[in-house]
Order: sequence, then C-alpha cells, then structure tokens
Amino acid sequence: MDQASRPKICFAASSGGHYEQLMMLEPLMQKYDSFILTEKTEYSAKSKDERTYYVPQINRKEKTVFFKLIANGIRALGIFLKEKPDVIICTGVLAMVPMCLIMKLFGKN
Repeated sequence: MDQASRPKICFAASSGGHYEQLMMLEPLMQKYDSFILTEKTEYSAKSKDERTYYVPQINRKEKTVFFKLIANGIRALGIFLKEKPDVIICTGVLAMVPMCLIMKLFGKN
C-alpha cells in the first residue's frame, strides 16, 4: 500500500489512563500518517515522533461544560480541516466528543 492510498488516522484520548491505552497503539501510529489529539494538562503528555494537538480538559460537573464543548468543537474543527483525517481511533472521553462528532458529520469513520 503506497502512502497516497493509506488512510490518515487521528488518535484521540483524554489524559491519564485513556492516553496510556492509546499509546499502546504507537506501532500503528508509526505505520500510518497520523496525529494525536489529547487534553492539555499540567503535565505534558507527548509522543516523541507524533504531531500532537491539545484541547482543554472538560469536567462534566462544571457549570461551563456546554461552553467548553463548543470551544473544543471549534478547535477540533480547525484541526480536522488542517489534517483531513480519514479515521479516528478514540479511547475517550468527554473532551474528544467534538472531534468524533465532526468526523461523523464529514462522513469519516
């Protein structure tokens, strides 16, 4: 399979354990054109060789959860339009929902 026919993959996960689960797929990340979408936290989680984008963390118990989801959606749309991924592999959670919805709206998997 040549580079042009390979799908571009967005690997998306919130911080902590979800991110650790996602990083178990690092061999797959190396095989395909891909990038990582994760939450911005106090500590910097970054794969050494992958493009990494950050969105703010969202806590569903905060009163501003709806506005943060919209802000993350705008950020995710910008990332989507820049990277043009074909597939998303997501281990969760709330901060990743906007990118998953955008992928679905654009007919991606």
